[in-house]
Amino acid sequence: MNTEALPYAPPRAADARSGEPPCQPAGPRSADFSPLCPRQTRPKRTRVGAPLRALASLLGGLSLGATLSLHAQTTTQTIPLRVGWNAIWLEVEPTDNAIGVVFTNLPVEAVWAYFEKASTADFIQDVNELPFNNPCWRRHFPPPSDKAVVNNLFTVNVHRAYLVKATNAATLTVTGRPSARLPAWTPDSLNFRGFPVNPEFLPAFDDFFAPAPAHAGQPIYRLNANGNWELVAGYYLDVNGLPVPVPGTAAMQSGEAYWVYSQGASEYAAPLRLELEAGDGLDYDTVLTEQRLRLRNVSTNILGVAIVNLSADPLPLAYYVLGAPRGSNWVSLPSRSGQALSGGETLSRRLAIQRSAFTSERYETVLNITDGVGTRYLLPVSAAKGVSAGANYTGLWVGNAVLNAISEANAFKAQAITAGGDATTKARAVFAFLGPDNDFEIVAVVAGAPYNGLNIFLRSDGAAAEDRASADYDPVSPALIISFSRGTTRAQTLIQAVNQQFATNPAVSFRYLAQAANQEGSSGFVAETTPTLEANGNGSEFNLRLLVHVDTAGNARLLKQVIQMWQDGTTTNDPSGYQRVDQPGRFILLTDDSRIMDFQGAALRDGEPVGRRLSCANFDFPDEPGQPPNTRRLEGAFAKGGVLTHRFVLPYDFPTNPFKHRYHPDHDNYDNRQGHETERAREALEITRSLELQLAAVAPPDLSAPDYGYSMLAGTYREEIEGLHKRKLVVTGTLTLKRVCSIGELNPPRSNP
Repeated sequence: MNTEALPYAPPRAADARSGEPPCQPAGPRSADFSPLCPRQTRPKRTRVGAPLRALASLLGGLSLGATLSLHAQTTTQTIPLRVGWNAIWLEVEPTDNAIGVVFTNLPVEAVWAYFEKASTADFIQDVNELPFNNPCWRRHFPPPSDKAVVNNLFTVNVHRAYLVKATNAATLTVTGRPSARLPAWTPDSLNFRGFPVNPEFLPAFDDFFAPAPAHAGQPIYRLNANGNWELVAGYYLDVNGLPVPVPGTAAMQSGEAYWVYSQGASEYAAPLRLELEAGDGLDYDTVLTEQRLRLRNVSTNILGVAIVNLSADPLPLAYYVLGAPRGSNWVSLPSRSGQALSGGETLSRRLAIQRSAFTSERYETVLNITDGVGTRYLLPVSAAKGVSAGANYTGLWVGNAVLNAISEANAFKAQAITAGGDATTKARAVFAFLGPDNDFEIVAVVAGAPYNGLNIFLRSDGAAAEDRASADYDPVSPALIISFSRGTTRAQTLIQAVNQQFATNPAVSFRYLAQAANQEGSSGFVAETTPTLEANGNGSEFNLRLLVHVDTAGNARLLKQVIQMWQDGTTTNDPSGYQRVDQPGRFILLTDDSRIMDFQGAALRDGEPVGRRLSCANFDFPDEPGQPPNTRRLEGAFAKGGVLTHRFVLPYDFPTNPFKHRYHPDHDNYDNRQGHETERAREALEITRSLELQLAAVAPPDLSAPDYGYSMLAGTYREEIEGLHKRKLVVTGTLTLKRVCSIGELNPPRSNP
């Protein structure tokens, strides 16, 4: 066999503390391709004070700095290989990580990788011991080399150091996904690894490791062009055993691996520390909306942190601004942003994905994060919509309506006002018209003697012509009589009529206050009463829970309950006779209680699988023919700017009809006369509920929603109730809905009927 030398590891932990020199190539041995423990030689002193630019130029031909190009979340790293041994560091996970694929068509003779042991304790290695007995080193010899029979290194992975021996100069090109989570350090030991170095701003060793107590002033070894491990920072011992510092003025390289000593435990990565909640990137998949990113300046210097999107597509990320006015908290993250961080300062960002901005079903990119002093992180970002094209609202939406206005049964009675306009008794009439900016309030204020009070009377004429409105002042009552064409009169017409009365009767002051638009439509409607929340603080809000499901065809249904269950996958035999998965398992939604036994639970409770049930006590209704149980089909479009309506009746004998009482003889719907106790009678009244859900085209000003239109919708809720009073009652308020899953089917069939 031909003889070969491998640049073996520098001294073990005990040797490194004593300042022993790094191992040199062993030279020919009886075992011709074995990385035997090399002989010990005293290193040369590192040249001190060489200009950084000259040194960077000198090392240019030896540089392992990576050149990166981006396609979606995949990054290409290129590393120049010189003749002989190279210590390289991968920043991407190869798309195909088979070692034969990564190094295909390259003049590579051998690839070695060092795998640290869990313990730092070591044994004295016999100089004649074969390296194949050392479990820390794994190797690969490309076929047809006869040494390939001892191969035990089969894959190439991100954030791992490799020794690569090349017979000719070449360029290694690796395409894959980057990772922002670096490997852990082995304490009190030399670690073979690379670092997140910015190839456009190469830092010096001393500057890079200055903030790290476990590494500052500790030995660092670099593989030089001769295949020797050279001490480039730290110290060595002179002939008297005294430590001699070695200034680390040499420039580090991106994509290069070093032996770096860790004195004790360490979590150091770079002067700028990147912290993630989970994983090695920002992977939102189809479920997550928010994740937190922290950038911590662990040095004492000011760092200029820059975040750049490497994709040409706009960045669909928003960050939360603490302390901003409600509704303005979420701000789109620009493709390029920067911020200065003082020593010890942390930049914390709540980053939310905006799936409504996706141009396809999946978004992938890489964020380039630098600090201006030599650190560079490649942060992968990915997210998926989880719904098919053209069905962007598919899934289960859960939310509530906040009711803040309800009509008075006695809306058309006079309201008194005392002289001086006492706020607790002032006459006021609130009109709610359909359409934007079409709600207003009229407040009548007495403006002098001899009037002791003022009444406002409302008169409706359903047969009047469109936009007919008048205001007549009666000084005897005194009263303001407002007549309008109910259902068609516009707010402006009514305001003009009131102002005209003011112009002809200067003794009385009438003023109106415009209210926020209810955006209920354009057909015209006049509210009959004042809101519950008046100026003196009377009344309170009421929350009404809502469950809405949208199927893959866009049909929306109001649910009174839904249960999440699990459906096992199915398998089939392939042509070879082996079973393969035909349909994977999945979560499903049920509104039919009788189907629960067909599936398995979606969660564990006391060790037993159970379903997750969501219900709302505010809605109970008879099943609708042709619709799934416990649902009602909503008419209209479930979308931004859409309006959904539905009308249903609670029959007189429905169990939850408020007039029905099974134990009260006057409300049990039975004739309770002697001899007629079993005969049916209609004693309760029917209740009719007419719902209208209007979804705003844009997020309301007071709503903090990073992804409005995809994960959240808001708008107005209006309901008319007939049967509780001789007059129709109207309640209005705001609503918010949040998508909790993208399951587009209710009550699916069993996998194996």
